Amino acid sequence: MAYKKICVFLICASCSLFGKSTIPPWLSSVPRSDRTGLVIASKKIALNGAVAPSNASLVKRGDGYLLFFTHDAWLPKKVPYPTDGISKFTLKRRIGVAHLDKDFNHTEEKVRFIMGPDFWMDPRVFTIRGNIYAMYYNFLPKNMKKSVGVSSINPETLEIDKTKIVRTKTGGAEKNWIPLISEETDPEHLPFIYAMCPTISLTLDLSGKKPSLPSGLRFSTSAPPHWKWGPLCGGTHAIPVDGVWLSFFHSFFRTPKNKKCYVMGACTFSKDPPHKLLAISSYPILFEGMCTTTINGQIGPLGNPRWGKRIDRVIFPCGLVSDKDEAGREVFHVSCGENDVGVQIVTIDKKKLFKTLKSVL
Repeated sequence: MAYKKICVFLICASCSLFGKSTIPPWLSSVPRSDRTGLVIASKKIALNGAVAPSNASLVKRGDGYLLFFTHDAWLPKKVPYPTDGISKFTLKRRIGVAHLDKDFNHTEEKVRFIMGPDFWMDPRVFTIRGNIYAMYYNFLPKNMKKSVGVSSINPETLEIDKTKIVRTKTGGAEKNWIPLISEETDPEHLPFIYAMCPTISLTLDLSGKKPSLPSGLRFSTSAPPHWKWGPLCGGTHAIPVDGVWLSFFHSFFRTPKNKKCYVMGACTFSKDPPHKLLAISSYPILFEGMCTTTINGQIGPLGNPRWGKRIDRVIFPCGLVSDKDEAGREVFHVSCGENDVGVQIVTIDKKKLFKTLKSVL
């Protein structure tokens, strides 16, 4: 009888805790960042002419922002932007760009697309002295070739000026490099974090015909003991904040049903080379409404039904902007891919964020 009462209590508690929440039960012990004040706001981004934008990067532009995002080229070709009945796979992926106002509303009748490789995706876009650059992943399904490229983008026309492939035969996890971006960064000699834990920092020499990277690189990553949610993988580029480099990363772990669940956190690196990892979030950054966007009730490219059999919830930080809100608080706007079919911009309080970081030294 006592056992039954305990079971009933647990079921009722679960209903009261999770009945109206979008946070999955296996993350129930993690403090909610929207309740602690760490997450000030979150907004799902609606774009005209893009059904399912994903993995978006944000840069400040005038009084608003530019949003660069991954987008599938939809099938059938005669219906380039279907709104329902999506069932076929994509021929290629492309990078879209949209102008947003200060409140992250799309201000154009339709997004535009930047012509580039057939299957480029997951852009990390940043500015150096007013010039726009993108580091991206390129994956060709026909021959399974994978590479990382860097492109300069004309700030006026938003067309590609120059492109260099900087790494070929990459693994899926290796694509998440973290460029270290400030106004002092030399775009011809781009410093970046290749792997987070243990930290490997390198510099891309883009001044010659072939970018120089050490031969025999082998990517691997783990996590500090307190981080229980999988190995650390890159996310946004890093920016200088209070004498350190700040970035937002992602990791993933297996749910009770053996699916992948992606979460995000923040991290800092030392200012000077070799840019060692200093601290990371004490726990994942969770907020109500995250990872709820679907296509036809499913997650993944084109609502691919096989995607949902392997993955349960994706939050994937790609873009980072430091700003001040209307109350004068220093904040970070983090643009995130959501379930590979949507975009959210999460606004985070700087002071509260740094209080949640835990040293790994």
